Amino acid sequence: MSNIADILLDSFLDSLKVLGFAFIIFFIFSFFEDKIIRLFNKKSRISPLIGASLGLIPECGVSVLASDLYTSRLITTGTIFAVFFASSDEALPLLISNFDKAIYALPLLFIKIIFGFLFGFLIDLIYHKNDYKEIKNNDYFRSEDKINNEHENESFFMSHFMHPFLHSIKIFVYVFIISFLFGLLLYFIGEDNVIKFMSENIYLSPLFASIIGLIPNCSSSILITNVFIKGGIPFAALTSGLSVNSGVGILYLFKSKNDIKNKLFILSSLFLTSNLVGYITLFIMKLF
Repeated sequence: MSNIADILLDSFLDSLKVLGFAFIIFFIFSFFEDKIIRLFNKKSRISPLIGASLGLIPECGVSVLASDLYTSRLITTGTIFAVFFASSDEALPLLISNFDKAIYALPLLFIKIIFGFLFGFLIDLIYHKNDYKEIKNNDYFRSEDKINNEHENESFFMSHFMHPFLHSIKIFVYVFIISFLFGLLLYFIGEDNVIKFMSENIYLSPLFASIIGLIPNCSSSILITNVFIKGGIPFAALTSGLSVNSGVGILYLFKSKNDIKNKLFILSSLFLTSNLVGYITLFIMKLF
């Protein structure tokens, strides 16, 4: 029971961090929503680069917020892909804190931001017209006068505190439930079993790591990193596993059944590109 209590506590603390991060972002967003949205729209060609850069922030809340913005049709398909591909959650601090493996953090970040932007840019070439049309016609694209009038009709507290807080609470509850359920799943599977299995299948490890990375929980990125630190998988598998992993962001994306075709495209693209990058990395490392 104590182990389950630990999982419950860890899930609560992780979700609490997402709550704090989400509230800060939504609070800032409440003052500059029109300017931020127009920035993404005007810089649509390089918005995947902005997304990949934000994804490098080692915080589970980034991918959740990206999902929320994409569901609201405020960012492009390539941008949310870039955020997901670049995300590492708590894996990055864990990797850096290990003296023997910290050197791998730089090539990992380089791969994530370069390929996150590259693949995101290519995806936007496919989806750009539809994304641009939907974003342009979105309710968020309102005149500044209308936004100001809406804010005048509401108190400062309601506009800039209550709305961001209530929105953040919804995200907190969702993240907590999912984190706890998948925390239990990883507990019953056992980390030692994962290490043994993957160390015995080096050439399949990028594929297995990416499958584990699909588990929508911050714990999966920590598990992959721990296995790498203990020598259970090569750097290529670490790369593929962390490139497909986006914490609970991908699951939060699917909480709405709208645009399910596009969301499945994002998920499948993440899986395929992470494996592609992982196996290219494995091939290069075997050469040298």
